[in-house]
Amino acid sequence: MIRQRKASVDDLAIYKLTRRSLLPYTRKHFPAMKLSRSVLRERLAEGVTLVARGKSGFKGYVHALLRNDTLWIDLLAVRKPYRRTGVGDRLMQNAEEWGKLKGAKQALLYVNEENNGAKQFYSRRGYQYWQSNRTLHCDVFMKSL
Repeated sequence: MIRQRKASVDDLAIYKLTRRSLLPYTRKHFPAMKLSRSVLRERLAEGVTLVARGKSGFKGYVHALLRNDTLWIDLLAVRKPYRRTGVGDRLMQNAEEWGKLKGAKQALLYVNEENNGAKQFYSRRGYQYWQSNRTLHCDVFMKSL
């Protein structure tokens, strides 16, 4: 089941997954990068955060923002046991649908340079490499909605 985030229920799991799955990529280039629960909570306050849960509990989440007619996929993380099971696809599909309902014409996202698995995942979903941001050590991918 995919639903909107309930902070009191989901935030601890989102925080732990973000620290385990996303922060290590960032710290390769920005070793002093810190992430607190309050900073993450502030980040999630804007836009929409969709959560995948099932009988076995928390599976993953996606956080998206709307900027003019562009949907920005800000964060996506899926717990290891649920990767390659369709959870990430369903989260992305729901985020893209939310963006379309809000008037988005395209979706953009950053992927860490070294995260080849994520690049392949997004490419399978129709995203195309657009440009590199060398300052952030990320590639930007784009998809028309």
